Amino acid sequence: MVDGHQARARKWISAVGVKAVKKALVLTRCWSDEPETATHGIFQRFSLFLDALCAHVDAIEIMAFAPFSEGMPALAARHAAQYQIGRSARITVTAVARRPNPPAWSFIQRYLKPALWVDSQENYLNMASEPCIEAVRMALRSAPALVFAHRLPVFTPLLKLNKDTLPPILFDMDDIEHKALIRGLLFAPRWQSERLRLLQTPALMLRERAAVRASRHTFVCSQEDANLLQRISGSSCVSAVPNAVAAPADLPIRATAGNTFGFIGSFAHPPNLDAATWLIEDIWPRIRKVHPDANLKIAGAGSGVALAHYAGTPGLTVLDFVPDVGSFYNDVTVVLAPLRFGAGTRVKIIEAAGYGLPTISTGIGAEGLVFKPEEEIVLAESAEQIASRACRLLSDHAAALRIGRAARACYKKQYGRQNAVESISGHVARILKTPTVR
Repeated sequence: MVDGHQARARKWISAVGVKAVKKALVLTRCWSDEPETATHGIFQRFSLFLDALCAHVDAIEIMAFAPFSEGMPALAARHAAQYQIGRSARITVTAVARRPNPPAWSFIQRYLKPALWVDSQENYLNMASEPCIEAVRMALRSAPALVFAHRLPVFTPLLKLNKDTLPPILFDMDDIEHKALIRGLLFAPRWQSERLRLLQTPALMLRERAAVRASRHTFVCSQEDANLLQRISGSSCVSAVPNAVAAPADLPIRATAGNTFGFIGSFAHPPNLDAATWLIEDIWPRIRKVHPDANLKIAGAGSGVALAHYAGTPGLTVLDFVPDVGSFYNDVTVVLAPLRFGAGTRVKIIEAAGYGLPTISTGIGAEGLVFKPEEEIVLAESAEQIASRACRLLSDHAAALRIGRAARACYKKQYGRQNAVESISGHVARILKTPTVR
């Protein structure tokens, strides 16, 4: 069943013999003040779905929900130009201003109401506003063949509309939100009383369940998360599409040993800031004690500001955003990923493998990835363990090469970008072949 606007549009197209343009509506909160340099994990995963959609539709309308700014239309045009590069479907971006959350929260607003109603929670309150709902309602009048919802918060307006009028929905949950919430609050609350937000977990799980059940198909990053989400939702239409990145077809031969460790990631993501801080304060001094000539390079958008107070740390170089990750990895011998909380799968580990580098990670950092411990990745939990294994790889060049090559082989088999795009594309094809008008 479709609403009157869609029915009239299709009737007119049929009457005049105009070839219908197959269109996808994409809902996302992916937004950057510098879209040309927005290359961190969430944008890389988003691009997989854009590529898959382009194989099946003629046009993609992206509705980006973003904080209000005077330059929103110009930024939307810059995002569209960036997304258009290398893609055949015509891509447009419309920016929709999310209303700001309250500048100050009362105890009831922050802890009690959100425990009962997910639309009162921080990431959902501004998406539940009438302007956001109306913007989606208006976009649906152009009769898109399908809707792609990118992450859970943007599903909020869809759940406010009549489900019988909606096109098929493809949904990428990416991280399982309630798992990320629990880990962040238990390990790194902004203040001690913030742990009361754990009371919000049941409401958030119900929202996850509702979104999955309203979708034709749902994606997450790992099979472990897919199994969990199937149990929560009771739906079998959940599958894993791992994060995937492009890497060079051929790598330079690393004939000599190096002495440089690397860490890279967006510093807008709290787990990355925590990992870099732990690395500099607790792990790095232990490594330098054994290898006083070792170097540590940290890169990623926002790292320059976030780590400014560590300037002068022996052996440390903070590069901030690097436009060419290849040049960063060419100077690195071992990648460190000492993440202590978060959810989903880590693009930085997959990327390092694509460049043939060994990674030392915590168990949480490597969660959901299929790299074999001690063969394709090195796992360690404490600062002492991480430093010890880092020193061992720096001293044993043959072992570092062996693990890096094995990681690269695993990357090619499991995390090649084209494999992920083709997997998504198969689901898009099946959805578009399913009749939506009866």
